[in-house]
Amino acid sequence: MADVLAAFGDRLALHDGRLHVAASLGDARGSARELIGDATVAAWSDDALAGIAIAEAPPDAAEVSLIAADAGVADTGQIAFVHRAGRPRAAGLLPERQVALLQADRVVASVAEALTRLFADGVPGNVVFVAGPSRTADIEQRSIRGVHAPRALDVIVYPSP
Repeated sequence: MADVLAAFGDRLALHDGRLHVAASLGDARGSARELIGDATVAAWSDDALAGIAIAEAPPDAAEVSLIAADAGVADTGQIAFVHRAGRPRAAGLLPERQVALLQADRVVASVAEALTRLFADGVPGNVVFVAGPSRTADIEQRSIRGVHAPRALDVIVYPSP
């Protein structure tokens, strides 16, 4: 597990994402609070995220999105999450920064393994894979960040309860 987590962190860093490893869910929540500060937050409805944000806002007005990732992929440095009730797409796409909490046992070696887990009980909904801040080089061959999603990504991994 330590090798998979290390590989995930290395690949995430290649995409300019940042990995934070917490000793517990409580520590992960504390790290999220520190990363968010007094920024406005569009948070998903999730027990692990409850009470972290001080100032909530609609996604189009929030500075930070706070989500619970469903998987982390070591081979690619991606996180995966599923949209469903209480997890609106706009909350993960519109704010400038994204903070994601991820249980350590959900970090897997490959995309195939992540999809196998995510689809174990049928089609869960819209699955999105994110590898660091979005970017494009469509305009004048210059890389531009944050075009279709957040400009910064912090992933906080914590042990499973």
